[in-house]
Formats: sequence, C-alpha cells, structure tokens
Amino acid sequence: MDAVEAARKLLDSDVWDLLPREAAEPIRGVIVLLLEEVERLRRRVAELEERLGRHSGNSSQPRSLDPPAVKARRRKKGGEGGGGGRGGQPGHPRWERELLPEEQVERLERLWPRRCERCDGRELEPLDKGEGIEPRRRQVWDVEIKPKVTEYQAYARRWVGCGHVSWASFPAEAWTVVGPTLLAWYTYLRAEVGLSLRRVQELWREMCGVEVALAWLKKLERHLEDALDPVYAALGRHVQEGTVS
Repeated sequence: MDAVEAARKLLDSDVWDLLPREAAEPIRGVIVLLLEEVERLRRRVAELEERLGRHSGNSSQPRSLDPPAVKARRRKKGGEGGGGGRGGQPGHPRWERELLPEEQVERLERLWPRRCERCDGRELEPLDKGEGIEPRRRQVWDVEIKPKVTEYQAYARRWVGCGHVSWASFPAEAWTVVGPTLLAWYTYLRAEVGLSLRRVQELWREMCGVEVALAWLKKLERHLEDALDPVYAALGRHVQEGTVS
C-alpha cells in the first residue's frame, strides 16, 4: 500500500470521530488538497516520461528530434530508415498529391515556350486544336500567415429611468489579446513540441508578426493552468469514484 492509498483509507476511517470537529475538518481538508496535488504531479510525471520515450518510430515527431540513443539504434540496424534506406520501400505504392481543379487554384500561371528546345529557334507557332496536347500541370502549395485582428468597441448608454450610465460587456472570446487559433497553436507548441516561452515568442514575431512580451506569455500560461485545474480535479474525482465502485 502506497502513501496515497493509505491517506484515502484514512479519510474514510472512523478516526476522525475521536477528534473535535473544529480540528478534524481542517486536517481532512488539507489531506484532500495534498491528494489532489499528488494526482496532478503524478500525471505530470507520466506525461514527461511519455515525452522522454517519444521518438519518430512511435509518434509523429520528426527524426531530427530523436534522442541520440534512438538514432544510434537506427544506424546499427542499417540505414537511416531502419533497414530499408530512405524513400519508399520496394512494393510500396507510389503516392502523389491529387491536383486541384483550376477553379480552386488561387493563382494560375500560363507558361509558353520562348525557344525551341531542339534548335533554339524563336519562331514558335500555336499547336492545332486537333493535336490535343494538354498542358503539363504542377501545383505549388504554400501558406500565408497573416494576423487577423478583431476590435471590440464597448459603448456606454444612459438609462432613462435612473440616469445611470451602463457600459456594454466584452464577449467571452475577448478575455485576452489573442484569439482561439493562436491559443491552440500556443498549447501545441508548448505541450506537444516542447518549445520554451522565448521560442514561442520568437516564432509568433517572425512568422505571424504578433508581438507579445515574455512576461505576458508567462501570465497567459498561469491563466490557462488555473482554468484547467478544476477540469483535472473533476476528472481525478471521477476516476477515483469509478475505481472505488
């Protein structure tokens, strides 16, 4: 029996009847808080252990982030790909990205030859329609990251009845200066990729043009942790109740 299980059994025992109520309740409360903290720390340790054992072979993590031991095992097996070398293996079906129809392409560039590739001549003429030669197609995918700013303006109005000036309330999504997409990206970069706050700050600035102070990012992280604590506590209680039953 570990200390946590012993503490839980102590909470359910009759020993508290031997103590005055004004002394028993604070002690029980402290034990409950300590048990919740232990559960939180256990989850954190399990998360860190899982992250420590994560590599490109058991997750979507790129090979460049693999620990040295994993890279050494891969080289020892033969080849960077674990025995089959780089690229597709024999028998593996060829994968090609399906081309989008022209109406879904943002920009269409029509290219025409300026010289003959055999004699280097410049006098070129259009092909006859009957020749039926379709253009060779190649599509290049890219992503344009650009900040999208929404401004909320809360106005005031005077109530006719009492003369009191009331202000409109800001919506829930305006609780901070970053929107849900940046918040989701922040959570992914911190929890999944494991970037430091300073690297997240640099990434936002260089790629998105979003400037935030390092102290503000620390405050944001504390706010998110506080917001998730009740959720984790409720899940912990649910798991404990399910285990007991």
